[in-house]
Amino acid sequence: MKAHEAAIDFGYTKDLLDRINTCTYDGKPLINAFYCDGYNVWQLHQELLARDIKEFSKTKRPSEQRKPTLRIKIQEHLIYGILFIVSVLTWLYVLVRKPKILVYGVDTTRGVHRGDFRLDQLYRVLHGDNISYIEVVKGLCTWQSVTNLFIRRRPVFFIEVLDWLYVIGRHLGIIVPRIVFDERKLDLSSFSANEQPFVANLVADFIARSNAMVWAFTASDRLLQRTQVKAIYMLDDMRHAYPLLYAARKQCLPVVALQHGHFTKHHFGWLRGKGAVGPFLTPKELYVWSDFWKESLLMNNTYFEPEQIVVAGNKTPVPDVKHPKDDGVITIVVPYETIAPKHEVAAAVGKLVTCEGVYVLFKVRPDIPEGRQLAEYGLTESEHLEVITDHTQYLPDIDMVLGVYSTYLYDLLAYGKRAMILNTSSVYGRDMVERSVADLVDAETICEDVRQLAGKPYTEIRDRGQKVFYVPNNRLLSDTLRKSLENYHHATTS
Repeated sequence: MKAHEAAIDFGYTKDLLDRINTCTYDGKPLINAFYCDGYNVWQLHQELLARDIKEFSKTKRPSEQRKPTLRIKIQEHLIYGILFIVSVLTWLYVLVRKPKILVYGVDTTRGVHRGDFRLDQLYRVLHGDNISYIEVVKGLCTWQSVTNLFIRRRPVFFIEVLDWLYVIGRHLGIIVPRIVFDERKLDLSSFSANEQPFVANLVADFIARSNAMVWAFTASDRLLQRTQVKAIYMLDDMRHAYPLLYAARKQCLPVVALQHGHFTKHHFGWLRGKGAVGPFLTPKELYVWSDFWKESLLMNNTYFEPEQIVVAGNKTPVPDVKHPKDDGVITIVVPYETIAPKHEVAAAVGKLVTCEGVYVLFKVRPDIPEGRQLAEYGLTESEHLEVITDHTQYLPDIDMVLGVYSTYLYDLLAYGKRAMILNTSSVYGRDMVERSVADLVDAETICEDVRQLAGKPYTEIRDRGQKVFYVPNNRLLSDTLRKSLENYHHATTS
């Protein structure tokens, strides 16, 4: 296994984010220093601010920023140029074909109808009910975005071209930023000497992003007002979708955001920054899977109002839970997790495979090379460890799932599997333990912990599944979407 990377310090991340939000710039707390048309702009940066702070938290030292080479810069501008041309043609297409629904997601083609797989239920309803729509996506400005155009084979608008146009406008002197950063106005007294350079650079960067975002607000508004779009349905992306939200508010269009993953106290983009004062730029409604997830947001101080959070139903029917067959073997599935402290998980798995009567399934992700995932954990298949990509055929045999944080742990609760959170340096997934839907286990005592948990009443697992997935009348997300979209029936043009 490669030398392990330092783990994210989530407690420190939260503390430093709070201190940045409450430090003053020109005499005002940063969290309330910048508004656009009455909306709090700094609140919109919380998820991306936290992303950068997480990286800093690993070493408490700023990482070295390599300047892109001329070749990379030329390549980026070439790709942006292609995406810009495609986006212009898409906008012209929208003016002619007049679709009523705008769908916003990530630039991926792994889902049904070659769209964002996290919006599969939405795409099924749109196509099943013949509702016209157009897509706006957030890509990564790589050749994969160009490849996806040929896979998707339909018009799409890339929201990042607005950032590219802003950069070009700044270089040409056509666009003047609203705020010019002055480090002398930033109070750094609450930060250590090691933190001060990082914080100063971070604030300068996000003030620049605020300028770009406000420009994108106006551009999005001008583009959207010339279309016949009547509603927006989007992935709950609390990072890049704000220009669309602003334009929709200006045009009085309803926006429905769809939950795509779990919510915890560490999902800062969905939570009110310390001391933040609204109004906040939000979708009209946020569709969540069950009351469990609505409670998660409210208990962690979300800036969404309770009435905005709609329990829309589960993505798929909750299966009939069956007790795993008692064959004397405890089968445990361990999923690959992107930001887990992999060396700690690998140590636990190494002990698991030596436990008497235990069989381990390591579930890899289909979008990352299997060899790379195994190398990151330092694992190889053996008599007691099997690598799988799909758990379907193994479900009757699986007894437990072990991980650090992923939504997959919740997913297996629906199938009556006991969820275990490994006690590691990462606290990202501890909400499952705190809310009594998972058990905390230690690598040092994992054999004993597993045997003890295997002997507990199965009704405990069943009740946990009910707690997470119960929805009145077994309502499904697709049913709620179909009812919400019933006013937009039209011949499909996508």
